[in-house]
Amino acid sequence: GILVKAYREETDSGEERLCYQIFQRVSGPDLVGLIHALLSASAEDLNATPLTMRKPQSHETMRICLGATLGHGASGDVCVGIQVPDGAVFAIKGLGTSSAGSAHVAAELGVLRALRESDLLRGKWVNLEAEEWLLNERPVMKLPLFEPSRPSLWRRDHIGGVFDALRTIHAAGYIHRDIRPSNFAFKRIDDRRIPLIIDFGCAIPDDGVHRHYSGSKAYASFRFLDDDGSLNEKASFQFDANDEMFSLVLTMFSIFMTADGCIENQPLFCRAKPGEVRASYRNFWTTRLPPSWLEFVTGLETRVGVSGDGVYERVQSFLKDNLPQLPLFAHDLNDADA
Repeated sequence: GILVKAYREETDSGEERLCYQIFQRVSGPDLVGLIHALLSASAEDLNATPLTMRKPQSHETMRICLGATLGHGASGDVCVGIQVPDGAVFAIKGLGTSSAGSAHVAAELGVLRALRESDLLRGKWVNLEAEEWLLNERPVMKLPLFEPSRPSLWRRDHIGGVFDALRTIHAAGYIHRDIRPSNFAFKRIDDRRIPLIIDFGCAIPDDGVHRHYSGSKAYASFRFLDDDGSLNEKASFQFDANDEMFSLVLTMFSIFMTADGCIENQPLFCRAKPGEVRASYRNFWTTRLPPSWLEFVTGLETRVGVSGDGVYERVQSFLKDNLPQLPLFAHDLNDADA
């Protein structure tokens, strides 16, 4: 997990400010030292002055204190639970100190600005409620706390809304590039739960520029793989909507047709141990997808550059014809809405 250490530091002007240091996957001496510091800290130390965020081009400010960690991405785009004095609870994304984490936040804010200018979504199917704030003059995102995606919340009828959202994202000139089960969240709208597409940190303009693959390798198009089936991390590619559709098909298969609803939890897609030999990504999918599914995604892989040729309709029709109305392994259906 993540541990956040806060401490006071005196500036050149003699003023005191609160700083923080984020430890990811802490272990060994660092963990021992941090635990010792926490155990020996006074109540005053543990209740240090809250951080102050401000909204750009506004006089609005907010005093916050770090709460429970919600999660983080591999690039350091840490998302931390926040509570303010009036009791409001939300999340702040972008507390990571890495340049990659800052780039993810910048990319996400750019996409959300473009999508807000479109009236096609009207707030549905994509999380447009993120706000841009500044913390120590660095952009961060204030996010509502939506319900995490889990199989019992999904219905085949949601597919149409997901496609409306993806088409709007693409029409706005962007490729999400990281469609997977964990990048959906659920929100109540009009007395029902609907899935929202979230996390645009890997999004890129649909400008034809060649880039390296970024996103979950568990749902990558086969064309991003080497001959041995491993992820090609050296070559650059031109991305288009077919790649998004490929990831979406594998995502829906994971949610509706697998026992845990999230293939990326498989050991194959976690960080390999030194000297560990893994089966190839391609073999992983070819041994799990039914023949009709494998044939369909292979067709998407070979149709790069022709995404406008009815790809949305073909993929939507395929999913509606091949997915059950309810996920097969949703064990907690009693907790979800009918």
